[in-house]
Amino acid sequence: INQDVLKRQSSSVRDCPPEQALWHILLVTDDYPWETRWSLYSKSREDGRNVLLASGPPEKRNYSRRTRYTGNLCLQAGQYFIKWYDQMGDGLCCKYGPGEWSVSIDGEVALRSDPMDSSFSERDFPFEVTTSASGEKITGKFLLMGLTINVELDDGTFYELRNLPGDFDYADNGLVTGKSFITLPIGTVFSRDGMADVFGEAPKTLNYNERQRNRELANPFKGYKSILAVRIIAADGETTIDETLLSNSIYGNDVDPVTLVSQIKACSHGKLNLIKASDRVGRSDVSGDVKISNGVVTVHLPLVSINEGHATMRNAVTRELNHIFDVTHPNELADYLFYCLPPGTTIYSRLGGSGIAYAYFNSWLSVFNDKWSTSVSLQMHELGHSLNMGHSNEGGVEYEDQTGIMGASYPNSNVPRACFNAAKSWQTGWYRDKSITINSSGANKCFDGVIHGIADYAVATTVLLKVQNGQGNDYFVNFNAKKGINRGTQEAGNQVTVVRRPRGPRDSYAESELVAKLDSGMYYNFFGYNVSVGKIDNEAGTAEVRVLPSGRNECI
Repeated sequence: INQDVLKRQSSSVRDCPPEQALWHILLVTDDYPWETRWSLYSKSREDGRNVLLASGPPEKRNYSRRTRYTGNLCLQAGQYFIKWYDQMGDGLCCKYGPGEWSVSIDGEVALRSDPMDSSFSERDFPFEVTTSASGEKITGKFLLMGLTINVELDDGTFYELRNLPGDFDYADNGLVTGKSFITLPIGTVFSRDGMADVFGEAPKTLNYNERQRNRELANPFKGYKSILAVRIIAADGETTIDETLLSNSIYGNDVDPVTLVSQIKACSHGKLNLIKASDRVGRSDVSGDVKISNGVVTVHLPLVSINEGHATMRNAVTRELNHIFDVTHPNELADYLFYCLPPGTTIYSRLGGSGIAYAYFNSWLSVFNDKWSTSVSLQMHELGHSLNMGHSNEGGVEYEDQTGIMGASYPNSNVPRACFNAAKSWQTGWYRDKSITINSSGANKCFDGVIHGIADYAVATTVLLKVQNGQGNDYFVNFNAKKGINRGTQEAGNQVTVVRRPRGPRDSYAESELVAKLDSGMYYNFFGYNVSVGKIDNEAGTAEVRVLPSGRNECI
């Protein structure tokens, strides 16, 4: 407990892991506060010794007269006692001022001072902490994020699983990110910094069930989906982007011409429409009324430091949103949420160091590093992860495919204006009616015709080809026309591209690999097929493309 923090009138911290309970102390001093001290002890289960956990006031300091102090700690299940000291033995109340104290566990008062029995100089007050998770199995949703394996609990908090068995393979266990549920081993230890230690024991896989189906979006690539962006004011820093700028960068508000909302609508040709979370008023213990307005809200976390990192702050934001707006999960506020963390908060990066943003695959949450929250390419990139898209790579280098948004991102708020590569475009289903699947056993065994870029989808006959060759990968072919909604593509503009990704259902998570960038007269061979390019018309936004089985000279 930080005694300086205790001087706040109230505290909003509720971010205890499942196997711990929130211990809350309230102290109101009388006219002689220098007489009052306290110490919190736990009773060791092993040898019965008393272990000092916290005390007040700080060394060589006294409390102030007639002042309210509060503070929180997360405690494991067990036996505890608080020792109160009163130098003169005359009590906190009522002869020398209206003093009092109380101790609460998860919001329930466990101990309270008694003005009729306060004449003591020193006394122990025992209490017990129990938690709902004590000795129980905890179930949550399995999620991938970067190179980490995670579990999402019912309240929307995320924990990275640590010390999994060396031979644990989530795919071999049939786990699908954002769909599967797992049960964690009894004794899993959750920590404030977003870690869950399973001590070498593998989680158990639960069957895909109705509980999950009810939470899934009907079709994440179509219809109207809401977004809520969250600014944070922490103990020692706050998001530098104000609510107006953040709202404009996402929704436009007739101020910003190119935004996440406008570009997703353009790339999907109106099939996916992102809207603001509904206006709503909640109540914070710290800041009073809290309003969701223009798709943005600001949350106060006075007891969370930027030095504690993204995971601590992320889970604290989630719990605070649930508390402020009286919901059980942030998804009750919006389909997708963006947490915009204060500068200096360390962000997860799969490449090491501090990153710029991350999102859970096939889920609802993206986390941004302050000013990067206004980058249109990064907003689209992280939303892509929420839609279960993997990174776009080239030459075995992650993020290197710059033909679409799932490669590297840029800090600009309005550029580049681009969409997704061929594999991701197929995954969205936005161009399904103008896409062709080619394989040896289907109706289309080859292709010889004109492909339009996605900007001209409305007038096109064909915009995407998917080639299945009987191996473990599928190949996707498009014309990356550098015009209109895709004029900001950073690579292979006005070229035919071939992108490879592992075979799987359309909506499954996978990274992709850009394997060919073809100009007129060029070709690319892969097992069983040849892709060749004829005339390219940049003004019309078209390319002549032939996809033939190996050894064939014409499509018949």
